Amino acid sequence: MKKSLVKFKKGAASFYVVAFSTLILVIIAASFATVIISEVTRTSNDDLSQSAYDSALAGVEDAKIAYANYQKCLQDGATADAYIVEDGVVTCGEILYWMQNADCDMVGHILGRIPDNGTGEVMISDTVETSGGEVTSDLNQAYTCVELKTILDDYRSTLTTANQTKTVKVNFNGTTAANIKSVKISWYARQDDSSFEFSNFLENADRVAFQPATSMRVSTPPTLAVQLFQTAGTFSVNDLLSASNGTKTDRATVYLVPTKDSDAAKLTKNNYVGVYDGSKNVLSAGQIAVTNDRNSNLPFAVYCNPNADTEFVCSAILNLPEPLNGARSDNTFMFAVSAPYGQPDTDFSMEFCTEVNCGNKNVEGSSVSSVASIKDSQVVVDSTGRANDLYRRVEVRLEPADTSFAYPYYAVQLDGTSEDGQATLKKDLTVTSEYEDYASAAEEIRYMQDYTLAQCRSEASAAAVTLTDRRDGNTYTVRYIGGRCYMTQNLSFRLVSGMTLEPRTTNVSSTRRLSTVYNAVSVYEKASVKIPTSSNLNSTGLSVAENGYYYNYCAASAGTICTTSSVSTTVAMSQDVCPAGWKIPTASEWGAAVNSRAFSPVMAGYVSGNYVGNAATYGYWWTATTNGNANRYILGYRRSDSYMSKYFSGGRALGISVRCMLK
Repeated sequence: MKKSLVKFKKGAASFYVVAFSTLILVIIAASFATVIISEVTRTSNDDLSQSAYDSALAGVEDAKIAYANYQKCLQDGATADAYIVEDGVVTCGEILYWMQNADCDMVGHILGRIPDNGTGEVMISDTVETSGGEVTSDLNQAYTCVELKTILDDYRSTLTTANQTKTVKVNFNGTTAANIKSVKISWYARQDDSSFEFSNFLENADRVAFQPATSMRVSTPPTLAVQLFQTAGTFSVNDLLSASNGTKTDRATVYLVPTKDSDAAKLTKNNYVGVYDGSKNVLSAGQIAVTNDRNSNLPFAVYCNPNADTEFVCSAILNLPEPLNGARSDNTFMFAVSAPYGQPDTDFSMEFCTEVNCGNKNVEGSSVSSVASIKDSQVVVDSTGRANDLYRRVEVRLEPADTSFAYPYYAVQLDGTSEDGQATLKKDLTVTSEYEDYASAAEEIRYMQDYTLAQCRSEASAAAVTLTDRRDGNTYTVRYIGGRCYMTQNLSFRLVSGMTLEPRTTNVSSTRRLSTVYNAVSVYEKASVKIPTSSNLNSTGLSVAENGYYYNYCAASAGTICTTSSVSTTVAMSQDVCPAGWKIPTASEWGAAVNSRAFSPVMAGYVSGNYVGNAATYGYWWTATTNGNANRYILGYRRSDSYMSKYFSGGRALGISVRCMLK
C-alpha cells in the first residue's frame, strides 16, 4: 500500500511538471505570435504612412502644374470675370476663379480632375491584390485637400554652402515699394543646428572688424550680408556708384554679425555700429546709407538669443533709406542675401513693413499691422494625402520664375588676374535651373575641378579633351596616359599677393591667404610667378597660353613650402597650385608620362631671376618629391635626345613649369 502511494505521488508530481511546462510553452508561443502580429501591423502602418506621404507629394506636383497654368493665364491677360464653363475644358476664367476662391478642391478643379460644381478627393491609385480568391491588400491612395496660397506675410529661403546667395525681389499686395519703410530679416531657425558659437568679431580699441578667414571658426548662427538695390522711376547707372546723400542711397550693403552679448550699454559703444533696442536690433536709415562707402562700412552687431521663444534666434530691423532721385520704384527694388563665410546652412525670413521699426510678428508683444503682404513672389502648397484611412500632410514653399524680370541669383564675377592688371571676365557664370537657355549653355563648360579619372579613361585615351579651370576660365588639354590623367599643357594660373585659395577650387587642405607667404624676412622665399613676354618666346614660337607660367617652389606649393631652413628640406609637397582634384605628381608618378608623345612636352626652359634659360631646348616640370636637401626633383625633357628624365634637381628659387595629374 505504501509503495502504491509513493508511486501515486511521483506520478502526480510528473503530471504537474508536464502541465507547467506545457503552460510555459503556450505562453511563449502566444507571446511570439503577438510579437509577429505587432511587427506585421507596424510594418503595414509604416507602408500606409509612406503611401499617404507619397499621395501628399503627388498633390504638391499637381499644384505645381496648376500654378503654372495660372501664371500662363495671367500672362495672356485673362481675368476671373471671364468665367465661362465649357464641357471638358478648363478655361482661364475658371482657373483664376479657383485661385481667388481657394479651397481643398482647387487643384483638382484647375486640372479638370474634379468635375465643375463637384467636390471630393483626387484618386491616385486604387490597388486590390488577391490570392486564392481572397483580398490580401486593398490600398486606396488619394490627395484629399491641396491648397495654393499666393498671398503671404513673408519671403523665405535657404542659404547653403552650394548656394550662398539669394536674390529677393517681391511683388506687394495692396501697396507699393514706395510705401515700404523697413525690413526685418530673421535667420537661423532652431532646427538648423543646436550649437551657438559667436566668433566672427575681432574687437580692438575703436571698432569691430571681421576675423581673418584663415583664423576664424565657423560662426553659428552665421554672418549675413544684405545688399539693397533701389532706384526711383528714372535713374542713371552712375547713381548706383554715387555716395549717399544723408539718408538717401541707391545701393547699400550691411554685414550682420551675430553676438551673444545682450548688454545694451556695450552694444552702443563706438566699436559697434549696431544699436540694441530692447528685443530688437535696429539699424537706422542713415547707418545703412553710408555703407555704400567701403571705408565706412563696418559690420553691425546683432544680438542673437538662443533662449528666446521665437522661430528664429537672430533678427535685425533695417530702416530703409530713400532712393536718390525720388520715390522708390517697384521694378528695381530688390535685395541680395548671402552668407559670406559660406557656412553653416541657414533658413531666413524677410518681412516688409510700411512703418519704421517694422512692427513684426516675430517680435514679442509687437503689432503685425504694418507688415505688407506679398503676392505671387512665392507659393505655399498645403497638401494632405491619404492611404486607406491613414493621412499625411506636408507644406512646401515654391518660388516661381519671374517671367517679367528674369534676374540671375548670382552676379558676374571678376577675377582681376589679367596680365595688364585689369579684371578679366570669369567664364563660370552661375545660373539657376529656372532659366534653361542659360543652363544649357553653362553645361557646355566642363571644369577640371569636376572631372574624374573614369571620364578621362573613357574620353581621353585616344585624343585630348579640353577642360576649364574654374578659378580663372583658362582651358587646358588632358590625356589618359599609362593609367593616369595628365595635363598636356603647362599651367597658367596666376598667383597674386592677397589672393585666397580655397579647397573647393585649389589643391589645398584649408583656405589659404597668400599674403601670409609674401614676406621679406630672410627665412622665407616669396611666392613668385613669372609670366613670359614675347621677347622671351622668340625662340619657341609659342604664345603665352601655350608656354604657361613659371613658378618657384613656394608658389608651386601654394605657399606651403617657402622656408629656407633645413627643417623643410625633407618635407614633400602635399598641397600645390593645381586645381582641386589634381596635384603636382611625385617623381614616381611622372613615370607613366615619361617618353609618351601624348604628354606633348613644351620647351619652356627655366627662369632664374629675370633670365630665361634653355628655352626651345629643354622642358622642365616640378615634382612633389624632395631629394633630401634644399633642392627638389624636376622632371626634364631635352629635345636633342628626345627622352624624359626624372632625375634633374633644381633650387627652389628657380622658375619652373607646372603640369598637374588627376588624383
